Amino acid sequence: MKEIFIKTIKQSSMFLLMEIIMILIATTILFLINITISPLHLPIITILTVILFLEVYRKINIKVNIFGAILAIFIFAISSLIVGKVYDVTADGNTYHKLLHFSGGRQRRYRYNRRDRDTARY
Repeated sequence: MKEIFIKTIKQSSMFLLMEIIMILIATTILFLINITISPLHLPIITILTVILFLEVYRKINIKVNIFGAILAIFIFAISSLIVGKVYDVTADGNTYHKLLHFSGGRQRRYRYNRRDRDTARY
């Protein structure tokens, strides 16, 4: 039982590694062919990763692979939800978020007005 648990954890870590690599490859390719990222890209990349993962590790017990993939997807989803709920409300973080919001998502040089410059903490 312990050996199956350890194999499942190893397969889960391999799946997470493959997921991260697939995200990096896909976003780089999409950037190079000038396609913006949409909310559909992550589920598509996850499905492709599951297919690739099951194909690469088909010699290992299929139950271990499936449980490892499910565990990895669960960890990835919980981590994404936690990161999505964290929002920086400090002075510099708030300025950064306002900068991105008002600049349409592009980072440009931000010029402080006099009031911001006097109250800024460095």
